[in-house]
Amino acid sequence: MKTIRFYFYLFLFGSVQSLFAQEESKIGMLFPQFENGIVFFKNGVRGAVPLNYDMLMQEMLFLEKDSTVMKIDSPLMNVTCK
Repeated sequence: MKTIRFYFYLFLFGSVQSLFAQEESKIGMLFPQFENGIVFFKNGVRGAVPLNYDMLMQEMLFLEKDSTVMKIDSPLMNVTCK
């Protein structure tokens, strides 16, 4: 009888823990969502785009108008951020 009670409590504890799960986040991202930022190009052009940083891949990401996630290619060659 004690064995059945133990398994019942174990089952109850396991099912309650799943109720308190956090919502899924983007793992490796610096911010939970893209934040507005300004990119300064070497030719003097400025662009205001939503930015986020992927810490796992070590890439700066930006969000295009059609919600496509793109990375900034060769940041040391093409852009400087302030």
